[in-house]
Amino acid sequence: MNNKGVVILICVLSTVFFVWLGQYAWTHRYGSDVLYDVNEPQQLTVTLKQRGLSLKPEDLYDEIWTDLPATEVTLFGQVTEKPWPKGVVRSVSVQAFHDKTDIYFRLAWEDDMQNDALAVDNFSDGCAIAIPLDPAAPVRSIMMGFSSPVNLWHWQAHQDTHF
Repeated sequence: MNNKGVVILICVLSTVFFVWLGQYAWTHRYGSDVLYDVNEPQQLTVTLKQRGLSLKPEDLYDEIWTDLPATEVTLFGQVTEKPWPKGVVRSVSVQAFHDKTDIYFRLAWEDDMQNDALAVDNFSDGCAIAIPLDPAAPVRSIMMGFSSPVNLWHWQAHQDTHF
């Protein structure tokens, strides 16, 4: 084979490789294929109580929470941001009540380790509640209200280490 044939072969193979690489990059541009179970929407019961809480650490264990119904919410990993899905926390137990003025939520989950320090590639424990502003909004609203406006309440352990 002469030099001209070798150059043409290298050009053809390079073109095929880069076309394949472009196709692969385009099909995986949103990350790897991760399959999730689609869960039915759950409804949280928000009970009326005659008194509120002072939002002190001991209020987490106040007797007001003992008779409130809890809704177990199954979680799935988010694939758009770090930390990538790890499946460490499988579900969150949610309780709520209101006193005609304020609404209170208590979220609890099983976790072997308290993560309350924030550093590069070290994420602290946290949780969020997204409350749709439109009563007719779809149940699934990704990216913190991208498809319909939500009121987002967010807590992170590194900002609240006294609990």
